[in-house]
Amino acid sequence: AVEMAGSFEEGEKVGVWVQVVDDHGGFLFGRVDGEGLWNGDNIAYVYPDHSTALLGEFSEGKFVKGCEATFHGSLIDLSWSEMRRVKETTCFQRSVSTRELLTSWPLLADPYEHG
Repeated sequence: AVEMAGSFEEGEKVGVWVQVVDDHGGFLFGRVDGEGLWNGDNIAYVYPDHSTALLGEFSEGKFVKGCEATFHGSLIDLSWSEMRRVKETTCFQRSVSTRELLTSWPLLADPYEHG
């Protein structure tokens, strides 16, 4: 199984990369920065169904905020893979749980659960 795919230039990660990030097959997809990290906008976490995604802003590979999208393409040939934002969708923002607060938005449905 592919764990990570992308291009190197002079020993550094460049361009679009994909990396499996959980035990269920979910992956990050998007352009890496000059340090080879997922930082900035237009980066996606693609759920294990390889279609449902959250597309938006990431910081060092961690989701910050974004909206539901769909992944179209191939993990084998990234050159024709793309993300499409879902119209009329709810957007999400990272909410880290604490002992007192599970989430700031308890009634917001995860796009993978209502698909």
